[in-house]
Amino acid sequence: MSPNVGKHWISMCANFVTRSIEVFDREGPRHPVLMEPFAVLIPRIVKAIRSSKSRQDQVKQDTASYASMPFLLNKSSVDRGVYALKHIAIFWHGLFHGE
Repeated sequence: MSPNVGKHWISMCANFVTRSIEVFDREGPRHPVLMEPFAVLIPRIVKAIRSSKSRQDQVKQDTASYASMPFLLNKSSVDRGVYALKHIAIFWHGLFHGE
């Protein structure tokens, strides 16, 4: 997912096994209010698609953590959406390890 705040883009990766959301934001945790709806909504979606037996389990909010990002990744501060999508692709292919 890549939500945006104005012209600022953020990439997120939801892990359903560990019940966590990893946030890729070059500016760090400056936009925490943007993450809260996802942390609340994702568990509800997962509960809705589970079997009727496991739907009775209590819904808990997922945790959101920020991955460490290279500080000067996008020096020109343009094409933020492209960089957000690139982080998703790198994470998906297992090339990013938060370093």
